[in-house]
Amino acid sequence: MAIFEDHDCLLHVQEEDVIKQFVDSGLFISLRRKFRRMCLISRKHPLTSGYFQSHATCRNEKIRNLVHYFHTVHPFSMFDLYWQFFMFIVFASHFIVIPVDALFPVEHGMGIIFSIKFLVDMLQLMDIIKIFYTGYYNEEKSKVVLKRSTIAKRYLKTYFFFDIISSFNSYCFPFLLLLKKPANHLALSDYYSLLFLRVANRLKIVRIGRWLNILEIFRQYMGYSSYLFKGIRVVLIFIVVTFWSFSITFIIENHTNKMWGQDVPNTNLTYICESYFNATMMLLVVSYGSSINTQNQYISTIFFLCFGFGLQMFLYTQILQVWTKYANAQNKHHSLHKQFKEYMKYKVLPISLRERIFSYFEFKFHKQFFKENDINNIISRS
Repeated sequence: MAIFEDHDCLLHVQEEDVIKQFVDSGLFISLRRKFRRMCLISRKHPLTSGYFQSHATCRNEKIRNLVHYFHTVHPFSMFDLYWQFFMFIVFASHFIVIPVDALFPVEHGMGIIFSIKFLVDMLQLMDIIKIFYTGYYNEEKSKVVLKRSTIAKRYLKTYFFFDIISSFNSYCFPFLLLLKKPANHLALSDYYSLLFLRVANRLKIVRIGRWLNILEIFRQYMGYSSYLFKGIRVVLIFIVVTFWSFSITFIIENHTNKMWGQDVPNTNLTYICESYFNATMMLLVVSYGSSINTQNQYISTIFFLCFGFGLQMFLYTQILQVWTKYANAQNKHHSLHKQFKEYMKYKVLPISLRERIFSYFEFKFHKQFFKENDINNIISRS
């Protein structure tokens, strides 16, 4: 950074690679060293500088990882960073495929959509296994926890059962093959089982927080401004919520009718668009849809109208935060611009020179008088 350009550090920095001291024999030694290096803390990780601000602390953390927790992946490693980016795509696939799956009857769940769900669930199963071998940062103790027993206890108390139950549909794939019967000969108990698996699949929505956190890490890694990504974050939340609300209303209207022996509407394109339109209107607190005829529709309408009101408050809050931050930057720009203009006027500079100075002024700062990434790197999160 510019503030440290003229600083000559007198501390002795050990440049040797600590990996070579621990991985020094065996087959494929270069490949093993490269993989182990990716599993250790890295200065390239966007969160590292907030918790480990010197090379010495990073080196000590690497030694601690290698000596005491050799088989644990550091949460600020490049391997974990790339894996998080990969899981962003996996979760995005979940958030798209699962609402689309609601369009198809429960008894016809062995098609292409189920195959895609099975694939992404298997990828998430790999993520579940990886979580047991990946450390985390404890905010209360201000340290990275790498002990696998502590990692397992924390995961089991938080999202483990949500991840397992939401993917249970794919784990039962062999049993579903044995259960495959014609739709007209499907027993009611089998129908209840398939419906439960489909509803449990919706629990993946609890992972939207991790999905958005990965997006924020990607923003910091690429060095993008927070203005744009806050807007993208709001748009993604709204799209995911509307899609999932549509799928829930679709399930309620169709499968509850089937369970009570009523006629199920045809799942044609017009009916699908109408259901999505009704869900969007309820979330926007504009209307309750075209008509309400059953008790289930009354219950779902009341729920989504209340939920839509809360969603709007959240969206307004996010938009207000972005606007406030942008307005503060604009006000600072106008204030400095005015002061600079008055100063040049006081010095009686020629008009042509003033214009050249202002041109350089705009080119230099681009209406931004601070570098957000540099500030984030200076401030410690611990």
